[in-house]
Amino acid sequence: ERIGKALKDKEVKTAQIRKFFGSLKRIQVDFDNLSHEIILLEPRLAYAYGKAKGDSKDGLKLMYNTLGPLVKRIEQKPERFRRFVQITEAIVAYHKSYGGGE
Repeated sequence: ERIGKALKDKEVKTAQIRKFFGSLKRIQVDFDNLSHEIILLEPRLAYAYGKAKGDSKDGLKLMYNTLGPLVKRIEQKPERFRRFVQITEAIVAYHKSYGGGE
């Protein structure tokens, strides 16, 4: 909840979060064939952070610092990936519930 609210407060746009979330969902749909792409999730977060400007840069730094270490712990294990997706879904939901916008 704290991260979702902070992302909203730092004016992170839904589209910025959705790009990363879309990558997660694509892997989730075909985990057996795409699990090798899990390792690319951390660089995607880093790219979003590096590309951001203004207040949203601070928000995406928080997202990178929070989720980046978790990506490393997934280790292509389905249960860990499932929990990671759930955590990310919660962040997206709280961002939206606090009024995060496009």
